[in-house]
Amino acid sequence: MAVGPLPDETVICHCHNVPAGTLRSAVRSGCTDPTALRHRTRAGSGCGSCAETVATLLDEGLPTPGSGGVPGGGESPGSGEVLDGRESPGSGNRPCANTVHR
Repeated sequence: MAVGPLPDETVICHCHNVPAGTLRSAVRSGCTDPTALRHRTRAGSGCGSCAETVATLLDEGLPTPGSGGVPGGGESPGSGEVLDGRESPGSGNRPCANTVHR
């Protein structure tokens, strides 16, 4: 399932009000697996019905072999950093890279 065309404002996780842009931003910030993405954004940690879409957004944002380091072979729309002039929900200050999960 490709979800790239979804606008950044589209809410993916309704339990925690996490939009696609927040997930894309977290992937660009270093989240490379579903656990890190869940810890960073809380997406997928509620009822779990968004898990497939969250995983697809993660896969689309990671560099593919032979793409020269370009995520998903292309650019995702929008920055996902700021929505409506405010910080994206769920972004917090939790780092993705080198996250230790206990």
